[in-house]
This record gives sequence, structure tokens and C-alpha cells, in this order.
Amino acid sequence: MDDTRHSDAEQALFPPILEGAKAAVANPLVARSFESHWKARHRRNLLEAEQQSTLADSDT
Repeated sequence: MDDTRHSDAEQALFPPILEGAKAAVANPLVARSFESHWKARHRRNLLEAEQQSTLADSDT
């Protein structure tokens, strides 16, 4: 599978998920906490993908 397409698809899904979560949570503090959690998770996923790509490049 093309990693770029997967990344684009993941990024396209990220904002709607976040907006839906914010709308579902009445408490603004909880909504901010949830947003922070998902942004951190997204950054971690991108970093892991970049590291795997770097490792794959170094293996060749």
C-alpha cells in the first residue's frame, strides 16, 4: 500500500473525528483533554511511520 495515500486518508479522517468528539463532550475541559490526547497520538503515529520509513530506506 502507498504510505502517502494512507497518510492522506488518515489526515482526512482526523479533523472530523476530533470535531465529533468535541461536539459529544459538554465539558470544555474534557474536550480539550480529548483533543490533546488525539493530537499527541496522531503525532506519535506520524513519527513512528517516519522512523519505519527511515529504517526501510537504510536496509536497502
